[in-house]
Amino acid sequence: MKSVYHLKQGTLIACETLNSGGEHMLSRRMIAEGLTPSPTELASGDVKVIKQAYQRLSRV
Repeated sequence: MKSVYHLKQGTLIACETLNSGGEHMLSRRMIAEGLTPSPTELASGDVKVIKQAYQRLSRV
């Protein structure tokens, strides 16, 4: 696992990454926009899954 996501009351509030700049920037964007993928998507550890979740949520 390269990243740890922190949720507070179901909302993404922080992300710690290790050698994963793209995922770090994506998580910063999600936090700034108030978007939170499901815990299952975040726990997948797959950047593609998280990016797809971001794209789905940003269209809503």
